[in-house]
Amino acid sequence: KITPDHLQSYLDLLSLGGEWPDGTVRKALSSGSMRQYSAVLQGAFRFAVFPKQYLSFNPMQYIVYRKRTEQFLELNEMLSKKKNPALLPIQIAYYTGLRIGEACSLTWQDIDLKEQRLTVRRSIRYNSVRHRTEIGTTKRKKIRSVDFCNTLADILKEAKKAQMLDRF
Repeated sequence: KITPDHLQSYLDLLSLGGEWPDGTVRKALSSGSMRQYSAVLQGAFRFAVFPKQYLSFNPMQYIVYRKRTEQFLELNEMLSKKKNPALLPIQIAYYTGLRIGEACSLTWQDIDLKEQRLTVRRSIRYNSVRHRTEIGTTKRKKIRSVDFCNTLADILKEAKKAQMLDRF
């Protein structure tokens, strides 16, 4: 009788926090705890499907893992107030899933605002042997394209316009 909707509600409550059915209010669990809950549920439902055949499908396969965005919003607000140059790479990394070194190494030539696509060609990383930051290949040494949303497109357009105004 358990449906993906039941599981989604339960995992949302665990990951985002809130009021439980018994009326108590609880805080959200850490991402590590969420991974543990998810692993146990995945395994249990997989076992119920095969070999036990209690269920015809695994309802966990339809679950979308939602994360708290408060930390990003707080960081975004703090960096905006201070006009910190790290804000744009952090926003790019957040909205695209890029590694921070990849986001920091992007140039405007790598960004296609019309197609809303980034081309990741390189990455910045700290070389502990030489004690300096270096630009090199990406982690997997492959060039890849990453699509991005309208929110990031608006942020990038504003950043490009601000950069052009600063030049003048």
